[in-house]
Amino acid sequence: MHSVSTDINQVLAILGLNASTEARIPINHLASLTGAKQHGLAFCTARGKSDLSASAATAIIMTEELANHYPGQAYVIKPPEPLAAFVSVMKALMSTDRKKRLSGIHPQAVCDPSSTIAPTASIGANVTVEANAVIEANVQIDAGCYVGENTIIKKNSKLNANVTIHRGCVVGENCILHSGTCIGSDGFGYIETKSGLEKIPHIGNVIIGNNVEIGANCSIDRGMLDNTEIHDGVKLDNLVHIAHNVKLSKNCAIAGLCGIAGSTKVGENLRMGGMSGINGQITVTNNVAIGGGTSITSTINKSGFYIGVMPAQLEKNWARSAIAVKKLGNKGASKVK
Repeated sequence: MHSVSTDINQVLAILGLNASTEARIPINHLASLTGAKQHGLAFCTARGKSDLSASAATAIIMTEELANHYPGQAYVIKPPEPLAAFVSVMKALMSTDRKKRLSGIHPQAVCDPSSTIAPTASIGANVTVEANAVIEANVQIDAGCYVGENTIIKKNSKLNANVTIHRGCVVGENCILHSGTCIGSDGFGYIETKSGLEKIPHIGNVIIGNNVEIGANCSIDRGMLDNTEIHDGVKLDNLVHIAHNVKLSKNCAIAGLCGIAGSTKVGENLRMGGMSGINGQITVTNNVAIGGGTSITSTINKSGFYIGVMPAQLEKNWARSAIAVKKLGNKGASKVK
């Protein structure tokens, strides 16, 4: 539940819908269908329709189809896509509710004199900005962050508390990096010698495109020679590891506890379920979805949904395999009896 101060007419205006003289009803919080109280605004999609009739919300955003079967008394707002509409309302109301911290450099920050920091940037307490780093307009860097030498953070990006960005990395425009994330740590590279494992220097960087969001406690390793690349629009959940020299193309979305091993090239629009992984030095084509817990061990040249423990295959093929395995298991159990 999130407190706001608005009314239904303002919500209609945010959504570009016509205001109503009967809709000057106050709205004081945003919530789920089950969490909403009187004067709350909620939304409903087909997945939540079982909770619709019992909701105490004063106003509910839903489709025309759901509204036709809604028996309750809430004020109904009927855009084509309820979730997208609710998100628009959240963003509009929260932009006035959460004021951006004032620009400037906190007195407890340490910024090298050779660094370039835009006047509209905000640098929090205990931040370190090393030599020749560039911090562009409207960047917000919260307390305890580290920005290495020659690093560039482009305009309108935000680093939450305790983010580390090592030397030479680039963070694009309008990015969000959540707390505990480390960008540009050395990749996992060694050679075997008679005296043991010898570390391979990593002199590449990490290049992050625009409109990227990286969750808490993620690790993106720098390349050995070439750069590790995270392209525009990528979204990473918490606890994701991207290894050295990976190329992650536009608009990929990766859930928590996933990993992509070194030198793998991933096409656009990848979707990875939680705790899945991709082997190193392979290629994954565009528009691939990987089910949770699945391990991809070889190149994928065909778009589709891949799921399974070992080996991964197209979902329809895996379903047939699973039935066959189950039958074999049942047959074996009957013999034991």
